[in-house]
Amino acid sequence: MKKMISRRLVALCMAFAMMFSLLTVVHAEGSNDGLSAPTTHTEVAKPATINSISVGSATAYYETDDNTGNTTYIRALLTGKTEYDLKNATVTVNLTNSSTAVALDGTAITGGTTSRTFTTDLMNKAHTLTIGGVDYILAAGLPSGRVSIDSNDPLGLGTVTMAGTTMDVYGANVQNPFMGNTYFVNRNTNWTFINYFISGVLPTGTSLSSVATAYTLKSGAKISGAGATNVTATSYTFNFTAGNILTVANGTESRNYDAELAIAGQNIIVQEDEAGNRNYDINFSEVKASDYYVDGVKTHVDEIVTAWEAYIAQPHRFDAGTSVMAILQAFDTWATQTENPVTENYYFTGASDFGGGTYLSKLNNLNWNDCGNLAGYMYTNDANGYYWTAADNHSTIPPVGAADMVFTSSTRIVWFYTVNYQNWF
Repeated sequence: MKKMISRRLVALCMAFAMMFSLLTVVHAEGSNDGLSAPTTHTEVAKPATINSISVGSATAYYETDDNTGNTTYIRALLTGKTEYDLKNATVTVNLTNSSTAVALDGTAITGGTTSRTFTTDLMNKAHTLTIGGVDYILAAGLPSGRVSIDSNDPLGLGTVTMAGTTMDVYGANVQNPFMGNTYFVNRNTNWTFINYFISGVLPTGTSLSSVATAYTLKSGAKISGAGATNVTATSYTFNFTAGNILTVANGTESRNYDAELAIAGQNIIVQEDEAGNRNYDINFSEVKASDYYVDGVKTHVDEIVTAWEAYIAQPHRFDAGTSVMAILQAFDTWATQTENPVTENYYFTGASDFGGGTYLSKLNNLNWNDCGNLAGYMYTNDANGYYWTAADNHSTIPPVGAADMVFTSSTRIVWFYTVNYQNWF
């Protein structure tokens, strides 16, 4: 009996295509605090002195983390908001008693009522919020996924047109749920990871070496990259063969925009060539070399490998502008609808989960944590493919989510499942 598996809707959105990225450590510095990275967080009861706390329109919640004992974190996720909102967050503390003292980082928040309001920067910044003599850690973030850009953002570009075509300009966030954890604060490590993109399909015949672009810079801002240096005008002809990163600087702040562009009429083919080379591949060598490669894990891995070998044996054509994630999702759809002639069942007998398009957390029932809490799916665009020989000798990991990385004729992509993501950072 064939097992029927429904077709999943696929969304092209942001992100690191990897569940492990929720715990990614970037720019970590040494610390003698003796802390290990957090692995679990537990919701705790609201303190008796507090009626509620809001950050913008988001209601805060209260948690402890396994690495910092009884320290209570007051956290909020600002749904539908932007980096600018985090940097200019309005916090309202509603007390049960008007006489309760409130302070932020030692500075009193005065007021004769039960409501105290202040504005502070919560973009990868934690603050000590003291209420009734008890210290809490206040932090916030944005849900993982697509992030818009506020019209007041000093690093914004406004509406961008390239070769007469309106581009999609946005951010893509991967959110570590341990916002404000002391381990990350002490190591100058972020918990909100936003990458910004300019994406679109340019008209047929457009040369990437000469792309006429119009945009809007905020007062004091300059743009550089792709052949430009500190341009203050509202239009410029960029050379994206010299680089695809545009940098907007304003005062002491700067932001990179990754231009992921395609040209209409072009297409790319995923295939294995006559020499056995693959421009897109899936690798499970870490799992196969580990003690996890038994029972259900082995079954799921073997099914994925079998399906992929059958898929890559034939060329698959995709339109210009197709993302790295979309190709993987197309493979998943194919594997759930194509019969394995040996088993007479569909190649994939399990479900997959692309996190609403934000990251790959499960493929054919192989979950990100089936090989330990440090396991998960990753991808590399290294010209040499997948390899890991030492901490300083391994494939490069792009700082771009798979849903935002455009697959091109010159790209080499390898998805892999790591049993320890820390090896790659």
